[in-house]
Amino acid sequence: MLVELGLVEQRYKAVCEVLDGANVTEVARTNGVARQTVRTWLRRCASLVKGANIPSNDLPPFDVPT
Repeated sequence: MLVELGLVEQRYKAVCEVLDGANVTEVARTNGVARQTVRTWLRRCASLVKGANIPSNDLPPFDVPT
């Protein structure tokens, strides 16, 4: 049975895939979004989860709010 993911689930799945080592470009293509969108989701994740192990090669430099 085909199940369509909601927006939150799509974002969560994409972030998990990148954190598991998937390429940002491939994850973006699979989810039908721009690479920058996936990077934004990763930055949001990093700002919410202190100590999140976000691969630096997948993200442009950013400041995490304190």
